[in-house]
Amino acid sequence: MSSRLTRFVSIGFLLCLCVATPHTRGQSAPIIALSGVERTMQNCQLQVASWQRDADIEIALAVVIIILGGAVSFIQKANTQLAKWVTVGLGVAISILTGVNSRIFIADDRTLRRAAFDGSSVVNELLIISDEMKDTSLTDDNRSALKSEFLKKLSEFHSIGEKLNGTEPTPSTPQQAASLVALTPVYADSESKIPDWVKNPPSNDVAYFFVGKGYDTSLSNAKKVSIDDAFSNAIQALRPKAPNASDSALLSLIKASSLVQDSSFTYDNKTRTYAYYTLLRLSRDIEKIGLQSLPEAANVQSAQFKVQNKSWQPGDLAAGASSGLFVLATDGGVFRLNVEKQGPPRLDKLFRVSSAYTAYAVAASADSVFVAASSKLGCTVFKYGLSSKSLAQRLVVPNGRCVGIATDGSALYLTFPDQKEIRYLQNWDASSRSWPFADGDAPGYITFDDVGHRLIVADASGKAYSVSTADGSKQLMASNLGSVASIATSRFHILVASGKKVLFLARSDGHGENPPAGLQVLTGGHIVGVAVDASDRLWFADYDKKIVEGPFPLS
Repeated sequence: MSSRLTRFVSIGFLLCLCVATPHTRGQSAPIIALSGVERTMQNCQLQVASWQRDADIEIALAVVIIILGGAVSFIQKANTQLAKWVTVGLGVAISILTGVNSRIFIADDRTLRRAAFDGSSVVNELLIISDEMKDTSLTDDNRSALKSEFLKKLSEFHSIGEKLNGTEPTPSTPQQAASLVALTPVYADSESKIPDWVKNPPSNDVAYFFVGKGYDTSLSNAKKVSIDDAFSNAIQALRPKAPNASDSALLSLIKASSLVQDSSFTYDNKTRTYAYYTLLRLSRDIEKIGLQSLPEAANVQSAQFKVQNKSWQPGDLAAGASSGLFVLATDGGVFRLNVEKQGPPRLDKLFRVSSAYTAYAVAASADSVFVAASSKLGCTVFKYGLSSKSLAQRLVVPNGRCVGIATDGSALYLTFPDQKEIRYLQNWDASSRSWPFADGDAPGYITFDDVGHRLIVADASGKAYSVSTADGSKQLMASNLGSVASIATSRFHILVASGKKVLFLARSDGHGENPPAGLQVLTGGHIVGVAVDASDRLWFADYDKKIVEGPFPLS
């Protein structure tokens, strides 16, 4: 009987030895020092092998525990003292192995095998992409596209590891996730909780995370603005790591390389506005694989054109997304700036505001140009139809002075500094309604931000506010901007004309930004107008120099 017990114990220890052997063998494998894509690939392959090895060890430990448990049941039939001691020893061994199995490994064997299978699939795709990248006949565009796809797949791989380790960012609630696919009226009128990652973005050693926010009465518009805001925040964060690359090159790389880790939204019943949040994920390997190979942006030192007319001085500048650039002269003349492929740009006169009015600001939609003017009668808006070439006017507020005007394509927004209010018209024929500019200074120049679907308004004290088009509620964006004379927005920036400079503000929170390389030394006499054309290029109007100058690339 004793010899039989000895054989059982020996078999148990031999099985334990077999379990420990592959683990030791895997850890002692030499790691070849590589760089770039090859080092990344090797790390991924080693990680998959580690998950598979841990799954095998767990299965082996489970088999050993089962065998030892059976041995204990068999030995307990004997009443000898040796049998009791062997039973105790095997019980201790089972306890140790059970503790090792539950505490050392990050997941159970089924989860580890699934992770190894999924990881292996991603690694195979990475191998195919890396092999294609070695093709010397590839164009630069194709090589960049492959790098972006490589980075995206790498983010998928890292996400598998985070799920295993329990470090994956907390997703939005199942109710929110379901509602993102199919919004129901019941949910639209309910309140939902903002995910924790909106205020506290996740952070780890393998990925960057960027939060984008978007607000609009349309859920689809709020979602688009949110994603664009996340892209913008990613560009600003990665800009120091690729200082000579253009915004457009950075954007293309980020778009192709990133994944939406999570998204969520809330609904405000009072303002009937959606707040949409996007969590963007980007592999940190973008620094060594993507950013270093981006081409340098062209360094534009001066504008391509300077449009000058000695008979008038510009007072404001506006741009329509599809209608072009428009100049308001201080004498009330309104001109369209035609920029052709051949020859210098020219100014085509559209109409002139009567000398009885003081024209303050101009705005443009796809088919009309609007001018805010004031006289003894009050605030009057002039509307010029670009296709019909007809001029109309309407008195908006008797005995009121309006100095700023903006349009979203259909609605009009006017600022009244003396009354400290913003007035809006849903369309040309609608009655005006008032939004008090509460707790603020006199509102001045205004623009509609078609990316953020909001108004940007500056007051007399040099502060800029974001104003909701749903209810007129405002939020402070920036201060100490000086004497603001004009505001414009581009895809990634808010542009403010202040004195001799054009100031750049971040879309996310209004903090000051460094201008693109070609605009860092841009100064004028007195800049009274800024506008961004359909190609996302800056134009500005200089009152002292009597010129309109541009275009300046913003990316």
